[in-house]
Amino acid sequence: MLQACSQCGDLKDDRHFGEGQGVDSWLSEASGFNLDKVATPMRLVALGSSTAWGLWKWYVGLSRLEKPVEFVLLPDATHLIAKPQERVLAEQGLVDWFCFRLKDEEDPSPQKMERYERWRAMRQLQKENEHRPQAPGD
Repeated sequence: MLQACSQCGDLKDDRHFGEGQGVDSWLSEASGFNLDKVATPMRLVALGSSTAWGLWKWYVGLSRLEKPVEFVLLPDATHLIAKPQERVLAEQGLVDWFCFRLKDEEDPSPQKMERYERWRAMRQLQKENEHRPQAPGD
């Protein structure tokens, strides 16, 4: 899958991935190469651009695999969310997500109607994926 390059040397060489690890171990263990194994809907909350890039590959990968995924970006947020509006958006969003996913509850607030429509579509996609045949080796 991966080949050696002049800057890297031999990618099978342990020194690039840790003692006894090598590229094969990295490919089998790294989350980004195993998105096909994700079986639950994901809600990814990026706090600022620094975390957005890392979560974006998950979002794109899961989307391309037709897995239910939602990406929320709080562009100015930091790890410790300080702005009240961002905190409410992040934390209430997670409470709503878990109530919907685990208890099948929906907040009747009209402001959240679009969110629940999106989440119901994600639930339907998850059901379709559960009935889809698995690829060999899964």
